[in-house]
Amino acid sequence: MKTKVLATAMLFISLVINSQNGFKNFTKDLIVNTSKSEELTNENGTSLNPDNVYKIHLVTRGTGTKTGSEFLAWTHDNVWIIRAVNVRGTNSNHPLLFVENNTIKVKTNHPNNYTIRALVTELQSQTSHAVGNLFGASHQWQREANDLFYTDGNVGIGTKSTQNGIFTVNGDSYSTLRLENDIANKESSIRFRSKSALGGVLHSDISLYATGSNQGYLGFKVPHNNTANKGFDMIINHAGQIGIGTTNTGNHKLAVEGSVGAREIKVEATGWSDFVFEKEYKLPTLLEVESYIKEKGHLKDIPSEKDVLKNGFFLGEMDSKLLQKIEELTLYTINQEKQLKTQNSKIEQLKKENNLLKSLLERVTKLEKKIEQK
Repeated sequence: MKTKVLATAMLFISLVINSQNGFKNFTKDLIVNTSKSEELTNENGTSLNPDNVYKIHLVTRGTGTKTGSEFLAWTHDNVWIIRAVNVRGTNSNHPLLFVENNTIKVKTNHPNNYTIRALVTELQSQTSHAVGNLFGASHQWQREANDLFYTDGNVGIGTKSTQNGIFTVNGDSYSTLRLENDIANKESSIRFRSKSALGGVLHSDISLYATGSNQGYLGFKVPHNNTANKGFDMIINHAGQIGIGTTNTGNHKLAVEGSVGAREIKVEATGWSDFVFEKEYKLPTLLEVESYIKEKGHLKDIPSEKDVLKNGFFLGEMDSKLLQKIEELTLYTINQEKQLKTQNSKIEQLKKENNLLKSLLERVTKLEKKIEQK
C-alpha cells in the first residue's frame, strides 16, 4: 500500500514539474476499428487545447503485428493540422491519427476492434500562433515504414543557399554527390518524372551499369525500363564510345542503330582523289575496266557487296573512291569528246570530198552523153 501511494505521489510530482516546465504527459486508451474512430482527448476527457501543440505516439495493444507511429498536432487559424512523423504502416491494425470536422481522431484500417494506446506530450505554448517548427527537425522529416521524406521546402547539403533548386549539394570533395548500387547486375539510376498538360506522365532514367572492373556504360532510358541492362536509348561506355540505339559500339567512337538525319555532315578527310588528274596517273583503258568487271563483278578499288554487308565502309574513304571513279569518268568523257571532234572533222572532210566526187561524176556523165550524141 505504501508503495502504491509513493508511486502515485511520484507521478503527481512529475506531472506538476512537467506542467510547470510547459510540458504535460498523459496516456489514453481508445478502442477503434476501420469504421469506428475515437476522438483523442486530454487526460480529463476534454478536447485537445488548440492553443497548445502535441507530440502523439500511438501503438496497437494485444496484437502480434509490430506497430508504432508518431504524429505532431497543432492549429493554424484554429484549424487542426497533423503531421505523420514516423509511421510503421497504414494498413491492417496499424494506428492512424487523422482530422475529421476539425477534431483529432484515432482509427485503424482493420474491421476488428483494437485497443490503441496514445502516449501524448502536450507543449503548453498557450498561443494559437505556435506552429510545428516548435518540435525542431522532427517537424520537417517524416517516415512511413522504411521511407524517409521531406515536403516542406528546399534541402541544402553543405550550403544554406537553396533558392535555385529543391535539392542543392555543395562541397569540395572529389564526388559532390555519390550514388551507389552494390547489388550484382543491377543499375545505379536516377529517375525523372514529368507530367503533361493533359495529365499524362513520362518516366526516364539515367543509369550506370557495370560489365566488369572499371567497365560498363552510363546511359539514358526514355521512357524508363526497370530491367537491368535493357532499354538503353543512348550510352557512353568506359572507353568514351557512344552508342545510340545500341550498347555494342564495336571499334567505333559513335555507333548508331538506325538512320541518322542531319542538315549537314562534315568529314575530316586524310586525303582526296585529285591524283587522277596528275600526269603520272595511268588511266585504265575501258577494255581493262570491262575485263575487271567481268572477272570481279565490281569496279576496281570499290568494295564488293559481300564486303560491304560484312564490314560496312568508311564514309570519307568511300566518298574519295567514288570521286576517283567520277574523275576517271570525266577523263574518259574528255577523251571521247576529243575523239568525237576528230571524227567529226574527218567526217566533214569526207563530206567535202564526197561532194567533190559527186560534182566530178556529174560532169563526167554529161561529157559521156555529149560524146554519145556525136
